[in-house]
Amino acid sequence: PYMSRALADEWKKLNLYAQQNPTSNVLLQQLMHQGLYPTKLVPIIRELISKPYATILPPGEKLDVYEGEVEDLQRLRNELKEQWEAGKQSLVTSFKEGAFKKNVYNAAFPSYVEVMEKWVYSQAFYSKWKYQHLFTQSKINDSVKAGYEVPIEPFYALLDEYVSLQTALRPLAFTWIQTLKEHVEHALYIRYDEENGVDYHGLLAKTKAAVTGETGTGIASVLARTYPIALLDEFQDTDPLQYDIFSSIYKNVPGTALFMIGDPKQAIYGFRGADIFTYLQARNDAIENKQFRLTTNYRSAPSLLKAVNRFFEYQPDPFRNDGINFPTAVSAFEEQATLCSCFVTDVQVEGRSNKDDVEQRAALLASREIAYQLNVTKEVKAQDIAVLVRENRQALLMKEYLQLVGIKSVVKAKTSVFHSQEAVELSRVLSAILSHSYEPFIKSALTTRMLGMDANDIQNQQIYTDHL
Repeated sequence: PYMSRALADEWKKLNLYAQQNPTSNVLLQQLMHQGLYPTKLVPIIRELISKPYATILPPGEKLDVYEGEVEDLQRLRNELKEQWEAGKQSLVTSFKEGAFKKNVYNAAFPSYVEVMEKWVYSQAFYSKWKYQHLFTQSKINDSVKAGYEVPIEPFYALLDEYVSLQTALRPLAFTWIQTLKEHVEHALYIRYDEENGVDYHGLLAKTKAAVTGETGTGIASVLARTYPIALLDEFQDTDPLQYDIFSSIYKNVPGTALFMIGDPKQAIYGFRGADIFTYLQARNDAIENKQFRLTTNYRSAPSLLKAVNRFFEYQPDPFRNDGINFPTAVSAFEEQATLCSCFVTDVQVEGRSNKDDVEQRAALLASREIAYQLNVTKEVKAQDIAVLVRENRQALLMKEYLQLVGIKSVVKAKTSVFHSQEAVELSRVLSAILSHSYEPFIKSALTTRMLGMDANDIQNQQIYTDHL
């Protein structure tokens, strides 16, 4: 709550400045155009504060550096208003004459002109409307049919210039966010100091200052003597502050040892400040002959490990990072069950594929394989089969495809039974019973699957009366 309050205070200040300062006004509109309201800014600022080592790119400047560009933006905005009528008339006339390619300037263009006019005469510097580019000189030049000419009006080139200037002003928001982070962090420091409190990040910062400051050597020596051996498990979830603390205590200290155990492929705490590059840095700092790989797996069957190995070896660089490779693992157990793996590679829909296509194809192939195992090989029973998915919607998709091949299944998910279609229909029937004189409830109940009527049945008075 402290951070939200501090950020809300800064947002109020920006709104006040925007009433008097043109740069602040453009900044405020830019933030709102990008959807960066206080509720969206809180997680951004929280992450920046938790990662003092992080740098925002491009690097920020003072807001007054952009005063010249802001003045140009205001000037162009006024000129657009002055030149709009002539530009509009020329475009509308050319459109009526059929001068434009219809796949670009289609039948909806007249309505686009109305939307554009509202923006031109408004006070907004930004617009989320996606067809604004149709009024630029560059787009017009690309869209005129052969043999036609569209009169050149100043508005079109002005809009091109205006859009380019908007792009040049994008760093304005980054600049303010960096300043916002500093102000919020300072406000939090004052609040915690007044209440004698500290947050998780502050605790780490104070600890680092204690072991690296003027008296840090003494504190680090005491800790090293008291705990000569330290073991850091799940080290891939360590952040730079934590690594600096332990390095200050144990690095190059005789008679001590720091064991760091981790797997960069399991790094999942980035939201908390963990940084995979800290792991890579620590590995580079460690002596080569003191690095060990755990390649024997004591948890999984051989066939499962073979499938996992095959999955990650399918691409030569699966993690897109030279510092993270995939060492093949072997099982400590003998094979007890068979496991086969396949890759879904033939997913093409009109020459392209996306995530939904892949998921549907995977569900189709999985359902066919399950049907084959149950109906052809008959080596397994239905109760022996489980399908693992990441999301509830994927489970429902799998259930749908299993139904298509005549296989019943049960979805184990966190969703409530009251959100199921059966519950919704039962609610309609019970509502009709409770309010039996209210015809809309009666009709709604009759169209459920359990009662089986459709719109034609309800219109047929005889069938409708028989059901009642």
